[in-house]
Amino acid sequence: MKKCAFLISSAVEHSLKVVLFFLPFISVPSFAQIQSLPGYIVTMNHDTLSGFIEDRRNTALYQFCHFKKTKKEKTKLYAPSEIIGYGLTKRKYFESFSIKDAAGNQKSFFGDVILEGKISLFRYKNDLYVKHDSLGVYNLHFRETRGFNGARDYTGENKVKGLLNFFFFDCKTKRVHWDSLNITDAKIYELVENYNTCKNSSTTKYQN
Repeated sequence: MKKCAFLISSAVEHSLKVVLFFLPFISVPSFAQIQSLPGYIVTMNHDTLSGFIEDRRNTALYQFCHFKKTKKEKTKLYAPSEIIGYGLTKRKYFESFSIKDAAGNQKSFFGDVILEGKISLFRYKNDLYVKHDSLGVYNLHFRETRGFNGARDYTGENKVKGLLNFFFFDCKTKRVHWDSLNITDAKIYELVENYNTCKNSSTTKYQN
């Protein structure tokens, strides 16, 4: 009986060694394969170059643009300081921005543009930003709830309302009513579109 068990153990050990030997040569399909999709870059000279953009679908999209003119070409990386922006044809557009963080340090990134017009909206990671063509860029992020009881962050919300009214100063009919409006992303989109219409500015929408 012991001899039989020994033979079985040896056979299992031998099979395991064979599997481990051939494992590196086994092709496993990649579920995180990066796609090259039709797109373009906008150079510092405002020229648009068509080609293909690597759609990485993570935070890398905010840091670098991975572009090539043809699918067979080697991918070239562009930093936010090297191009005005890049896009996936008829889908998304990422524009280069430079802002100061909470510590006062300058940082550059590609913002995921949501609405583009006299006033534009873009997202960087989890934060929503507003850009006025002459007043600059501001962060509109606030927590809709805070604390253990889930109370609304009225201080942060009122700060956002104040910023929006600052941007809408030259179109008073579109200003935010402080008491009767809860701010949400969807409401901000609506307000910005209405303001752009008030100023006879078209609004371009991108997928998000």
